[in-house]
Amino acid sequence: MNQNLDSRVLNFGECYAIKFTRNGKAVYRLQTHTGYTLPGNDDYFTISVNESSREKGNEQQHTITIRRKGSQLYAEPEHLEINQDDIVLWHTDDPAIHNFVIQGEAGNSTFDSSCMEEYVVYSHAFGVAGEYHWKDAYGSKISGVIKAVSPECNDKKSQAKWLKSLDRENLITICGDKVEPQKLEILTGQTVIWAIEKAPGISITDSRLLPPDNCHGKPQKPHKPVKGKKQQSK
Repeated sequence: MNQNLDSRVLNFGECYAIKFTRNGKAVYRLQTHTGYTLPGNDDYFTISVNESSREKGNEQQHTITIRRKGSQLYAEPEHLEINQDDIVLWHTDDPAIHNFVIQGEAGNSTFDSSCMEEYVVYSHAFGVAGEYHWKDAYGSKISGVIKAVSPECNDKKSQAKWLKSLDRENLITICGDKVEPQKLEILTGQTVIWAIEKAPGISITDSRLLPPDNCHGKPQKPHKPVKGKKQQSK
């Protein structure tokens, strides 16, 4: 489990998800750094978004797992068929995979796990107790506090209670510059989910990972994705 809270790069114990609200074709690539395209996988993966005849509220979630093949990262499945308004979630089940970014485009819009805008979910599992003052690395006023408390597991009953609590949904919603709740207390081992309805392109970053407010040279938002070649069969 990655201990650094920083959505600009994804790691084991974190998820990134997005709702595809328009039908058409989406292409994305896996990168090993925010911003410029650096060595990761040189090919694109694809998602076909079909027009849906289902009633609203019957949307589905689809999972894509990031794995490694040699020195390359790849998505499994490589191609995904979904319906409009479905949600696609990316994660890795390999603790050895570090610092990857999902970056792509769907029609005239783009999506980027390192710079989140709308209909996006980011989750992080907290394995270490402490107080986490998180903020947007790109300079907006969006921020909050997570207090992770170590559970008292003195006997089997309290251990079972803690294990059951790991399934609890700890949700933070962001819409514009509003964060609800701004302060949240959880137990270590629990996961916090940020549901971003609309934002100006933000990150969820532990303030201790960022330069002081009075320091010059704050992180810049990554460049928009550039179309490239499609994913080839492995």
